[in-house]
Amino acid sequence: MPDFKTIANFRQENGKAIHNVCRQFVMLYQQLGLFSEALVTIDDSKFKTVNNRDHNFTSAKLQ
Repeated sequence: MPDFKTIANFRQENGKAIHNVCRQFVMLYQQLGLFSEALVTIDDSKFKTVNNRDHNFTSAKLQ
């Protein structure tokens, strides 16, 4: 199991790729019509989200 420094380095070195994966994930969920005002769970895991302007994906940002 990687330690916290390894994870921090991975995030720092691959930030743009992680951002692009998140964008593709959001686009997939939009195409499948899975967004709603309800709580979203994935593999029985709950994710707390932060919806500020820098970290959200609008339709314009996705295009």
